[in-house]
Parts: sequence; structure tokens; C-alpha cells
Amino acid sequence: MDSKSQISLQEQIEPFSRPERWSNPPAALRELLSYPKINFVSQYFTRTRTFEAGLDFVNFCYDIMWQYSHEISINEAAFWDRYLTGLRLVLYDRLNLWPEYIDAYADMLARYPDMDVAVRRQRLEIITRKLEKHGAGGKIGNMLRQQAHELAPGEREQRYQEMMRLFARMCRPPREPEATDGIVPVKKRD
Repeated sequence: MDSKSQISLQEQIEPFSRPERWSNPPAALRELLSYPKINFVSQYFTRTRTFEAGLDFVNFCYDIMWQYSHEISINEAAFWDRYLTGLRLVLYDRLNLWPEYIDAYADMLARYPDMDVAVRRQRLEIITRKLEKHGAGGKIGNMLRQQAHELAPGEREQRYQEMMRLFARMCRPPREPEATDGIVPVKKRD
């Protein structure tokens, strides 16, 4: 990928990776971490494989939560913390940062024991085996998650465009049903 397209892509992910530029950070965070956009946020980083930007996003979100704690309710902060904790685990896994994953998992268990679900436990076991194999000098190339630079030319841009179309659809206000939708209005009974 040439430097021109890298700059362009970096500019494209800027809104998600640089929340400190938001004019009202708590309101922007509230919007991004609300349903259904909250699902989009994690999908964005995993689908486009911009995992490092995802970790930056998680860290900036924690910075915002700390700096604006007086504007954020305890329930909001707890919900966001649980979500960001899970997202951080996913990103560490995708970046092949296995020791960081294990540390973050232990931290998660200490704070949120109920987040220890079978899927996460299974992933922890797999990561632990990968780390042991790596420590024993075994070959781990086939165990590594693919990174953004390993995508075929144009694939990263295509994935980005797919995610932006999804986000645009998600942000559209619901439209009124039309007669062509096959919805027949029901008359009220008196």
C-alpha cells in the first residue's frame, strides 16, 4: 500500500480513533456506546482490522470517563467499563498480545466475575497454550491472527466502505411505512 492511501485511510478512521477531538466528549461517548452503535464500534475495529486504533479508542474512552466523571452517571460508567473491558480483550487477542490478554482477563475477573463466560474461558485456554508453545520455542506462525497489512490490496478500503454504509443505515431515522410495504393499516374497533 502506498503512503498516499495509508494517509487517506488514517484520515478515514480518525473519527473513531481520536475522540479527544469531539466537541462534547461525554455526549459523543454516550452516543457511540449506546445501542445499536455500540455493536458497530467493535465491529468496525475488528472488520477493518484497525486493532491498534481500537486500543487507542478504548484508552481515550477511559480518559474521557476519568476527566468527565462528574458528567457521567455511575451506571453509565459501569456499563461502559464492562463493554470496554470486553473490547480490550478482543483487541489484545486480535493483535496477538497474549500476555496482555491474560493480564486483562485476570483484571476482568477481579472486577466482573460474571463476565467469565465459557467462550472467554475457552479463548483464555487457547491463548495460554499459544503462549506456552511460543515460550517453548515452537512454531506459532499458523496461530497468529491476521493483521490489516496482510489484507489483499483494496480489501481494507472495501471493508471500511462496508462499515461506513452500515453506520449510515444505522444512523438514518426510521421511515414511515408506505402502502407498497405490504403493511395494511388496522382499523380501530369502537
